[in-house]
Amino acid sequence: MKLSTAPGRLGWFFWGFNLLTAIAVLIFALVANEALREGGDDLFATMLLLLAISFFIVIATYVLAAYRRYFWLEGTVAWRRGILSNQNYDLAVAEISVGSGRIGLAVPPIPRLVIRQDGRRPARLWLRNRDRGLAWLPAGELEALATAISYGRENDPQVITVVDALRRAATDPFLHRLS
Repeated sequence: MKLSTAPGRLGWFFWGFNLLTAIAVLIFALVANEALREGGDDLFATMLLLLAISFFIVIATYVLAAYRRYFWLEGTVAWRRGILSNQNYDLAVAEISVGSGRIGLAVPPIPRLVIRQDGRRPARLWLRNRDRGLAWLPAGELEALATAISYGRENDPQVITVVDALRRAATDPFLHRLS
């Protein structure tokens, strides 16, 4: 089951436009750099080029982060798309906690699942999609996550807390925070 954590079509259009803009700025800076160097203004040319490279790196980093937010669920295993390879996390055995994080200064903290397994870096699965107006994941996806997490661990108090919170979010469309 594909989880609605990645950008939709409009989101990808936005990220693609930003990336193309960053490439255009980088090309402009390379051309301007050559013209300015021929005119003898090496310092300004270098500063312009460094600014364009920095802009490109920031935009490319955001695009890659959006690419890596794609998750899907196969039974109890959550897969996360990676840049070079996909990572899998077995939710039935992984340590799962609910956290929150900010995605900007103007947006309130939004809930996410923090998945830790086998000493790897934790995966953070946002429960609200920032590219879709901070909409909650659909109820069916929240329920599927709750079922995968609780599989074989129905008596674990920490798991019960996380699963209850996910099921509450799935049934209450007006839920504003996950506790």
